[in-house]
Amino acid sequence: MNKRILLGIDTNFSTTTQSAIRAVGDLFEPGTAFDIFLLHAIQSTHIITEYPGHFTEQYAFIPPTNEQKKHAEEVLKKARATLDQLGFDLKHIEMMTSIGSPAEEIVRVARERHVNLIVVGSRGDSWRDRLRRMLLGSTSRRVLQLASCPVMVVLPAPPLKAQELVPWYEQTIKNYLNEQSSVLTVLTAKEVVTQFPPPQKKTVGGQEIQAAERALEQLASKGLLCRREIQGEVHYIND
Repeated sequence: MNKRILLGIDTNFSTTTQSAIRAVGDLFEPGTAFDIFLLHAIQSTHIITEYPGHFTEQYAFIPPTNEQKKHAEEVLKKARATLDQLGFDLKHIEMMTSIGSPAEEIVRVARERHVNLIVVGSRGDSWRDRLRRMLLGSTSRRVLQLASCPVMVVLPAPPLKAQELVPWYEQTIKNYLNEQSSVLTVLTAKEVVTQFPPPQKKTVGGQEIQAAERALEQLASKGLLCRREIQGEVHYIND
């Protein structure tokens, strides 16, 4: 019987989730016999109606919108595509969507599918993250409290050093080009830094733009992109 792993996928396919996926790739060989469940839980919404003078409350459940369902499918496809790039067999990857508290849904699905390991990301321990946990709670900590199987909590990657930016942008652009192989793609350095912010970077500036320019130039020198100057600005095309 194959081992089973459940990966929690968050709403924004954040660097936290991406780190969790890469951790699975680092720990397990792609040829290893196990199944991967990718779960995205859409936070449930309820309306509470109170009646003055009475001790009763009425709860009304609001189903997810079509936009929420579409977004859930998109982030799950991104997660599956990342695992595919890491060499995992798509036949053993199942995408799942549920409705409810993310932590409780992760634990529920793990029990129903007899999962051997849950993998979730953690947002880190900055003062912003601590404040967020205090106000909203922590999904990873709640999963640790409720789960009946082992749980691996993956911390986010530390901010990239200056010398790491160029190879990071180069690999990120290559991954993007692989995903868009059938589509004509035109990139500039400014578009790259806007579309692909480095891990744990809230803002980008001249350093990131220079690194993106060098990464694009290296990809052009390798024949993966064509360099074209259009109205005084350099563009890079995957044609």
